[in-house]
Parts: sequence; structure tokens; C-alpha cells
Amino acid sequence: SLKSAVKHFETSEALWKQLGDAYRRNQQFDAAKTAYEHALTIKPSASLHNNLGLLYLNLYDYAQAEHCFKSALALEPDNLSSMFNLALAFKGQKQLLDAVATLMAILAVEKKNSRVFFMLGKILLELNRTKEAETYFHQLASDDPQNPPVFESIINLLLDKGRYLEAKPYCEALLKLCPDNTEIKYNLGVIAEKERKLDIAIEAYHEVLITHSKHFNALNNLAVIYLEKQDLVNARI
Repeated sequence: SLKSAVKHFETSEALWKQLGDAYRRNQQFDAAKTAYEHALTIKPSASLHNNLGLLYLNLYDYAQAEHCFKSALALEPDNLSSMFNLALAFKGQKQLLDAVATLMAILAVEKKNSRVFFMLGKILLELNRTKEAETYFHQLASDDPQNPPVFESIINLLLDKGRYLEAKPYCEALLKLCPDNTEIKYNLGVIAEKERKLDIAIEAYHEVLITHSKHFNALNNLAVIYLEKQDLVNARI
């Protein structure tokens, strides 16, 4: 086993790193930290500092993670993975402008990076820089227009932030890709309600109920709309 091999190769930082990786994957974080730190005493490397930083991200110790990723970048300044991870550490500490600057530095080197586009959009939303966020979401969707998970990620984020109208075009695009997607039909109903287009919302909720007759939220929202329209007969249904 790897653990047994380490006993015979005490001076192999690569083996200690592999052991640390194995412990980290199994969420044995104390053992992983010990392995990584021992490997660093043998031969420091960017990948070791980076992986130790990932361990601290797992532990939500963002300040220590930042230190590790900066140590990795001191050894390999062009390591884009460590730069992205540094942005995560900044975000974890609510240093959002530093996170944005780091992500922009990645894009200066690598013009198209889906992880960076999504993270930039997410952080810019938190900064209420909505138009800029939309630019990166649009770029992300344009680069991979046939990939439903891309649209789902954008939609879920926008809806979680209450950005219903911004989510609408992504919902419509996803529905074209996945016409049987019940939750997207439901989300379009919610968005129509927000737009005060109640007849469109009713139609969307009925579309949901065709395949999921006991969809609680669709039934509840329909009842609310019918009550608002003083249609007591349909409200009871």
C-alpha cells in the first residue's frame, strides 16, 4: 500500500503528496495536512502548496488557503489552477474585489474559461454589478449552447438571487433543449407571475400539472392566482 511504501521512502515528497491526496479525498483532513507538510519539508513545490490550500478550503480556513495558494504562485506564477483557487479563497473571506481581479488576470491569459465566467458572474451579482455579471453568463452560454447543465447552473444562481427576469432567457433556452423539463416550465410560470402576466403563468403551471398532477408549488401558485382573479371555482380545484 502507499502508506507502507512511504515507510521505505521517507525522503520521497511525491509519495507523501500522494498519501496526502488520498487522505484528503477520504476527508481525513488532519492526516492529509500532516502528509502535505512533511512533503513540503522534503521538497517544496507549487502542487504541494496548492493541494494544502485545497485542504484548507475544505476546512473553510480561507486565510490559510490564501497563504498556500500565494506560496504556490510564488513558485509558479502562471499556474492558472492556483490562481482560480486563490480567487475562491478571496471569495471565502468576502474579499470580492480581490477575487474579481484574480479571475480577470486568468482571463487575460486564457480568454475562454467556463469556470471563470461562472464565478465572475456569481461574484459580480453579489456586488450588484448585474450588467457585468450578465456579460459573463451570456459568454458562458454562448460558448456551450447545447449543454443543459450550463443553463441550469446559471438559472439556479439567478433564481437564488431573486433575479427572475434575468433568468428568463436562460429558462427559455433550456426549455428548447429539454422540452419535458418540468421545473423549467414551473420557473417560467413563476417568472410570468413576477411580470404580472398571469394568464401566461396559469398556462405554464397547467403544463407542469399535465405530467406532475400533484406538483405542490404549481398547485399552490395557481390557487393564489385564481383567488387574485376572484375565480373561486378554479381556486378550489
